[in-house]
Amino acid sequence: MLIIMTYIIGFSPKRVGGKVAETTCPNAKEALEAVHGLQASDETIRFIRAPWGGEIGVRELQMYAEQEVK
Repeated sequence: MLIIMTYIIGFSPKRVGGKVAETTCPNAKEALEAVHGLQASDETIRFIRAPWGGEIGVRELQMYAEQEVK
């Protein structure tokens, strides 16, 4: 059985009462790109879940993305 570890990003419209949707990304670099795209749109980031469990912030995600490039 293959287990794929992904980052999960929860987001919703900036207006109050919007339903939280989720998107998954296979690595930190793609997750960071998705976060930047969502921030530039009419969406608010509600959470970012790391593959190993727990929620992380955008700055921590950026750090992981930079480590992937090295």
